[in-house]
Amino acid sequence: MKCIKCNCDSKLKERENGCCIGCKHPFVFDPRKRPAGDFFNDKLFEKSIALISVNNTLKFTPKQYHYFVNGMKAVNSPGAASQGFAVLLFIVAIVVCMFGAGAQNVFLMVAGPIVLVLLGMAMLPSVQASFGVVPKKTIKVGIAGAFERWAAVNEPIKSLLPSPEKSLPRGDVAAELLDYSFDRLVVTESDDIAQFLLANNFHFENNCAVLSINKYPITLFTTIMRMLRNNPDLKVYALHSCSWRGIKILDQLRNGEDWFKDQPGVQIIDLGLLPRQRAKRPAFVEQNSAANTPNVVPMNLKESLTDTELKWLDKGNIVQLESIPPQGLLRLISMGIAMSKDPTKKDSLVPVSNTSGSGTDGGIYVFTSDSFG
Repeated sequence: MKCIKCNCDSKLKERENGCCIGCKHPFVFDPRKRPAGDFFNDKLFEKSIALISVNNTLKFTPKQYHYFVNGMKAVNSPGAASQGFAVLLFIVAIVVCMFGAGAQNVFLMVAGPIVLVLLGMAMLPSVQASFGVVPKKTIKVGIAGAFERWAAVNEPIKSLLPSPEKSLPRGDVAAELLDYSFDRLVVTESDDIAQFLLANNFHFENNCAVLSINKYPITLFTTIMRMLRNNPDLKVYALHSCSWRGIKILDQLRNGEDWFKDQPGVQIIDLGLLPRQRAKRPAFVEQNSAANTPNVVPMNLKESLTDTELKWLDKGNIVQLESIPPQGLLRLISMGIAMSKDPTKKDSLVPVSNTSGSGTDGGIYVFTSDSFG
């Protein structure tokens, strides 16, 4: 196992004291430890941090890292229907090949390999998706205590974000700025994603305010909302997990007392995640009944979804927003905002509800395409 300090390769017997045989620097992780080894070695952990942070240029949350690491080793697992179909094809292919060889039948000897090719195609995620089978990634690696163990031996990870409560900004804003506003507002379902966007200066680069539906950062919530009300052409972008709980934040934004109930002209755009946006891509599909309570979701939001999406959500399925790698998530949000500003892309937005009665102004809009995610 190679040392991150001197690159010396220490064999198992040579590192019994837990240190590099060359420079004596302690190893943090060791997959060969007994009785239970680590998933990481120090080199792999260091590399994974460099990858997710793009060489320490991006901040990330522990949850994002959890999904990122599992994505590095994720294995697509086909659904039961697809597995049964694949096994059947395999048996048929073997029988056809054996019978063809025994009977010296050229047609059957050719048909056997063709069936095997079909078997391989059946296992492809894109083919599975066309039959309604959503490719899944599996969680195989836990990261509990990994950051603390690393910091105890090496420097703390500078690109790792603390909990949102520990990173609240100051609440004072210069009085002369209160008369200004923003062109856009991005509202996230979780405080962690709002913190992630702010920490990576997404608000500066996209001229927008960022808040969570729980009012993070609470020290600036009232001030930011006061500034936002100065803009009658404000566009609000909702960003949430792929779940009923996530979709419900659209209703909170439209009808919540602290949000835009008294501003029906504000346009609210659902960036996702929606089931259609992840259907043909391998995803960490999890079960969380607490996040999926369709009985409290307004009917107008349900009507914007297809029957397939409704059934998928009703099963308790959920895809977390944090499962999209940080760099990709930033890019996709920017793309979604750009699409909503492009006059040629208007057909990609359809109204869910229109409370203002003024044509295309106001109301809630969702993307009809699967371009996001």
